[in-house]
Amino acid sequence: MMVRKHLFFLLKYILSVWLLLQGISHSFAQTDTLRGQIRETFSNQVLPFVHITIFPSGNEFISNIDGTFSMPHPAAGSKIIFNRFLHRTVEIEITGGPIPGDTMQVRLNRFQLFPPLPPTNAATLDIIKHTINLASENNINKHKQIQYQTYNKLTIDVGNNSHVNDLLKKLRANGWLKIDDISGNQHLYILESVATRKILNSQNQLENIDALMSSGIRIPGVAFLGTHLQHFNVYDNFVEVAGKKYISPLAQSHSINRYNYQILDTLYLKDGKYFSIAFAPKASKNFSALKGLMLIHANDYSVRYVLVSPAFQNKGLTEVTVQYKTIDHELFPDRQTIYLRGTEDVGGLSPIIQSSTWYHFYQTNKNFKDCQFNECILSYKEEDIEKDTNYWNQMRQTPATLTDKNTYTYFQNGINPLLLQKFLNLGQNIYFGKLTVGYVNFDLNKILNHNRAEGFRIGIGGTTNYRFSKIWKFSAFVGYGFGDTKFKYGLGVERMLYLPKKCAAGISFSNELQEAGGQQQAFDTPQYSSETLRRLLITYMDYTKNLMVYFKAHPITYLDYKMSFSYQHTLPNYNYVYKGEAFESINYFEWSNGIRYAFGEQEIHLNDEIIKQLSKYPILYFNIDKGFKISNQPFTYTRYEFRIDQFIKIVDLGKTGIQMVGGATSGYAPYSKLFVGKGSSKSAGVVVHNSFETMGYNEFVADRYYGLFLSHDFGRMYYRSRFFMPNFMVIYNIGWGFLSHPEYHAGPQMKDYSKGYKETGAFINNIVVLKLSGLKMGIGAGVFFRYGEYQYPKTSDNAVFKFSLNLSPGS
Repeated sequence: MMVRKHLFFLLKYILSVWLLLQGISHSFAQTDTLRGQIRETFSNQVLPFVHITIFPSGNEFISNIDGTFSMPHPAAGSKIIFNRFLHRTVEIEITGGPIPGDTMQVRLNRFQLFPPLPPTNAATLDIIKHTINLASENNINKHKQIQYQTYNKLTIDVGNNSHVNDLLKKLRANGWLKIDDISGNQHLYILESVATRKILNSQNQLENIDALMSSGIRIPGVAFLGTHLQHFNVYDNFVEVAGKKYISPLAQSHSINRYNYQILDTLYLKDGKYFSIAFAPKASKNFSALKGLMLIHANDYSVRYVLVSPAFQNKGLTEVTVQYKTIDHELFPDRQTIYLRGTEDVGGLSPIIQSSTWYHFYQTNKNFKDCQFNECILSYKEEDIEKDTNYWNQMRQTPATLTDKNTYTYFQNGINPLLLQKFLNLGQNIYFGKLTVGYVNFDLNKILNHNRAEGFRIGIGGTTNYRFSKIWKFSAFVGYGFGDTKFKYGLGVERMLYLPKKCAAGISFSNELQEAGGQQQAFDTPQYSSETLRRLLITYMDYTKNLMVYFKAHPITYLDYKMSFSYQHTLPNYNYVYKGEAFESINYFEWSNGIRYAFGEQEIHLNDEIIKQLSKYPILYFNIDKGFKISNQPFTYTRYEFRIDQFIKIVDLGKTGIQMVGGATSGYAPYSKLFVGKGSSKSAGVVVHNSFETMGYNEFVADRYYGLFLSHDFGRMYYRSRFFMPNFMVIYNIGWGFLSHPEYHAGPQMKDYSKGYKETGAFINNIVVLKLSGLKMGIGAGVFFRYGEYQYPKTSDNAVFKFSLNLSPGS
């Protein structure tokens, strides 16, 4: 009996333990985590911000920016619904409990067309207005006294590795490479960077690239594209996507009349209620527009998730996604991704570019000082970016994958990075006019040139760069003209005196050609790159031996100053008589002072290269040259000259370019120190911006002049393709020139334009667009007309046909 009783209690105990274990197991099953990732079916692109709903519980979640999700495992019999705008909805039924370590892989099919949105209704408009009204508070670029750090990872892959391997075989055959074929488990290219950004206010900001690591090829231009220029901020009025400017869907006073908005859904997530709102440009509007999706928090009307693409992109896919977070009730970027996929094969490669940025280490109330900031908004110094493995292990926000490691290993095994780097830099070199080799920056303008005085010219020239010395800079050039059969040459040395204010002193000597009566400003930076093309057909020039001692500085923000003393010995290539006396040579001793003031201008510093960003404010140039009497020559003069450049961007109407010029010479000045009319007429020639397109070279001359050059670019036309990207441009130029004593001079034509010279014209830019190694060249055509007091009797003689040439960095 006792035995039966003990057995009964033992069985009861075992049953209780078993029921307890079952309860615990069941509890774990209910609270275990379901993880997964969502991708597009055909491209395998990760899909962020997918709305996930569990039925029948009604719980809602959203996938992360990398397409991953994590949530409590639903009970058996539940349904998970995955829903994303422009994608086919997917339902998955849960049939059993969780499997340890298992992850769910979900595929959604993308729709091809972005549907037209109906006009914005009152409820949606109210949400958008609230969001725009609070934009300044949530815009990180308008915050003050903050600092944060970014980690960026950029990869380039190709859809067809066999084409790459075919190319590698050809390079190996030519002896340029000793490297194996690429495999499917590696990237074509990888670039990692770490940067620190400091914000004093909306105007004064600085980003330093702290570290950079790439697979074999390091291009400074790629470095700043992978960092600073990739920050997408939906709260800015104008945003940048893949190197192009667009009007933001939250632009104050710009967006509501241009975009339609539609509430797609209302989400109830863990941190509150959200409105899912799609946006697209109105059918009646033609502007640089975006389309996409925003998730706006219902409590504070802050955008927490945003997904955008160019609205008028016909081929390929460009998509930017940003995820925000709150820190102490303030909104900050958290993650950003950029995804570019080409549907058009580039040599059969089908490239895919992905860039992911993590924002972290936010610090507020930094108490920065104004003196810590200047024009520089991005700084890249090659000697400061080398970091060891421990640094990268700490800074990476995601561990290096096997694919990443294979890529680095592959490019360390024999590829010639210098060869590829020079090829990839070719377009950038042409645009900036220099080629860097070791310690020297070679001036591409010195290699091949042309003008009417010397015909074609070949030569070589350059300056030492920061790799040689940060204190000393040496320069030299030599060239030979086949037309005049003469050598030109020069050399110089410059020493940095005080780096914070860019104070430097130097001495130079040159035997060179310069335009007689040409406009010359210190720190001259042409408003349009085509302005420099005018030099090809200059008629009257002086062979000038010039010995100069100079000092230059950057004493305050936005201001550059240069002072020089020079002795010049010139030989005109034209017959010249002054007051009845013929001068085969003229000597000058000049004291010159010049400034350039560009308020609000910002710069990107790449080693010793400075890339100026377009300023919305006028840029002023002003020069004073004082010529002193030498021996028995009669020339003593004071020459004043100014120039003001400005671009004005008008929303929906394009961009206006304005250049105002003027100058005066007092005293006794020869033809070389007067001001020739800035003509560039040559039918079937090339458009030379900010010059008189129908005025002949040296047709007019003045000792006092002023002029206005106006141009307006209406922007892109409705239809464009890879090679056809036209934009319509109109030009209006007017100027006056006065000559006090034409009887003093003989030889060149001495005719002023005191009654006012007028011309107008129009042309289409970028009729044909050619791309080569980072350089985009647009070719167009147009007609210009001369009218007014200086028009020709025959109407057809007043028309000049010209081609337009537009060079810019390619995307």
